[in-house]
Amino acid sequence: PSRSDRALASESLRRVGLDDRSGTTFGELSGGQRQRVLVARALVQDSPLLLLDEPFAGIDAPSAELLSALFDDLAAEGRGLLMATHDIEQARSWDLVLCCNRVQIAFGDPAEVLTREVIERTYGASLVELPGDRPLAITPPHHHDHGEEAK
Repeated sequence: PSRSDRALASESLRRVGLDDRSGTTFGELSGGQRQRVLVARALVQDSPLLLLDEPFAGIDAPSAELLSALFDDLAAEGRGLLMATHDIEQARSWDLVLCCNRVQIAFGDPAEVLTREVIERTYGASLVELPGDRPLAITPPHHHDHGEEAK
């Protein structure tokens, strides 16, 4: 790698809070640190659009806050971010959401799209109301044999 490649890699590690781990092998990192390294690898590509599959999976709260701030910074810099998640609360903070389950179910502003009906259709499950901060919980879908359809 060239000097500029190394500088970009170092800067990417700094942005995900792992500049102190640059000499550590991937196998020695925790799951959350590995997730952040994968984000750093995406940053090194310097692409105008980042495609991220569950970037918050398996990371602790401080790391999630760091990545959230980083993603906000990247968006402010003009980069696009396309993220897959199963975390409805997280998706509520995004500019746009796409809900799909093999086909598109809804697309648009999270305040308008993340309705009870859309969430139930997306997850193929029912919701129940809970008290407090988390008013909805997804219940397991009811499975039974549909004859030929089940095969």
